[in-house]
Amino acid sequence: ASSKLVGFSVFFLFILLLRLIFIQGLLVPPYADSVIHLQIVQDFLNPDRPPQAFFHLSLDLGRYYHFGFHALAAWLSGATSTAPEQTILLLGQYFQALAILAVYPLVRISSKDSLSAWAVMIVAGLILSIPAYTSNWGKYPAIASLTGISFGLSLLLIYAKNKFTFSKIYIWSVSYTHLRAHETVLDLVCRLLLENKTPPPPPHTPTLPVLNRHAYITVTTSDDVVDS
Repeated sequence: ASSKLVGFSVFFLFILLLRLIFIQGLLVPPYADSVIHLQIVQDFLNPDRPPQAFFHLSLDLGRYYHFGFHALAAWLSGATSTAPEQTILLLGQYFQALAILAVYPLVRISSKDSLSAWAVMIVAGLILSIPAYTSNWGKYPAIASLTGISFGLSLLLIYAKNKFTFSKIYIWSVSYTHLRAHETVLDLVCRLLLENKTPPPPPHTPTLPVLNRHAYITVTTSDDVVDS
């Protein structure tokens, strides 16, 4: 377990380092959507001002947006006194690297092969253009959402698998106990019957009542009574 944790940590840091090298000199915000995300973060940082972004905290559901990434970026920007556009850029690279790790548990659970999971994770992190190319779009909230969904699906699959296994064990245990209970009662009844059963008398042999050692044995016939 410790070796796997070290392997995941090294791979995560390696992917994160590649992403940080990639964004050197990148213009921010790089895309139209990125401007909206920046405005949302600035609105969080300045709650006393009128909102700049179309999407903001309001009772109007038409202006609702998933603000998890923006709230985290605003908190980090305020805590570190970093410009919000730079905070969004750096936090986006973190979620990009984390999204690569989120692939592992899904593939591992579905394929039941750790080597296949590692192979898919390496391809996603070093060969495919997505999610790395999202740095050119600035769609980091989408990457953060996909990361959370991936980990959530993994936890759901693990829960479903464990619940199914528990159900099988429970049903098997109850069935086995039920059968054993019937077998135990049957064995007990058969044993009692065998212990109390008397052997039948020999054929054509009259049954004589025995009184005691000194008593007379009386045999009744159709003619007379014989005493001995």
